[in-house]
Amino acid sequence: MSEIRIYVEGGRPGDEARYRKAFNAFLAAPIQRVREKRIQWQVIPSKSRNQAYDAFCYALIDHPNSINVLLVDAEAFVAKRGMPWEHLKLRDNWDRPDADDNRCHLMVVTMEAWFIADREILTKHFRKPLNLVDDIDDIERVPKQKVEQIMEKLARELIFENTTRSPMAQNCSKQFAPTLYAPSHSIAIAFSTLSMR
Repeated sequence: MSEIRIYVEGGRPGDEARYRKAFNAFLAAPIQRVREKRIQWQVIPSKSRNQAYDAFCYALIDHPNSINVLLVDAEAFVAKRGMPWEHLKLRDNWDRPDADDNRCHLMVVTMEAWFIADREILTKHFRKPLNLVDDIDDIERVPKQKVEQIMEKLARELIFENTTRSPMAQNCSKQFAPTLYAPSHSIAIAFSTLSMR
């Protein structure tokens, strides 16, 4: 093995370099371990979920000697941990390609879930106690729509000029450290495991 190729959902046209840089910063520790073994690491932003899946499937054919990995949002609670392909078949009707479960990793239901999981930084960002999130014990079980509603309500309470998802996410994500949030199928853990191979 000489290369790890990660096909990631996300990245707007023209913004791929910044997206790659952000993911490389997020996964700095496993990347360092991989590079010490002289293995190349490439993050490939693929825009939509379907485009990421298609690019991954083609990579299995075009780059058979690489470790090709698919990384997409779960979009819904994952009932069976360690079985991402089953989840994606049920939710998206994606057929499992010739790749085992170690080649597919699911992020949290929605990016804003990371913000809610890191209460300390969230409180610092909004400069007030956050009663809205006090009763959330397992953010992964909160539906995507509810997570987005919580973030929108927090934004409205602070009279943000723009409460749409993108500006909210961009503003908060500069301060957050998603590695503090580490459920068993989070990306940080998944790629730490991958980089040890």
